[in-house]
Amino acid sequence: MRFEAYSTQLMKYYVSNKTPEYNLDTNSVLMKIEPEDDFTRLEMYLSRDSNFYLLEEKPATHIMEDGVAIKFGKKDYDWCVNCFIYLIANIYTEQRYYVTSQSLNSEPEMTESLPTDVLVNPFQQSCYGYYVLRTKEDLVFEIQEFSGHSDMYVTV
Repeated sequence: MRFEAYSTQLMKYYVSNKTPEYNLDTNSVLMKIEPEDDFTRLEMYLSRDSNFYLLEEKPATHIMEDGVAIKFGKKDYDWCVNCFIYLIANIYTEQRYYVTSQSLNSEPEMTESLPTDVLVNPFQQSCYGYYVLRTKEDLVFEIQEFSGHSDMYVTV
């Protein structure tokens, strides 16, 4: 979508109780706004109703390499399925933006040699398992964070 500079965009999304791909229970929804060009300043908020008051809405807590994201899930206050949620985006630069949403049943699986994007909301934890196929090579986990402070604990 192409958005004008210094504009506010209101978007409405339906949260289904089942994921579209495998018909599994929806446990979280991931929404991203990514500019077509290099990262530019933008703000995104999540609201459960259409009465927007920015001081009460949930701000985007995930700064990504080229955009912002909100993860809304079962651990969050006011989680719902078969309902509408609203995104409010404050745009400061005119250009094309890619707005995507994804219904998730579980956290993404970690794969060998492929980066896995993991978004964990503030003051929450996520647990992942990874099966080591070969013991003759080193195993490296790396965290690239753009905001906040992340801790990683590994047990064998």
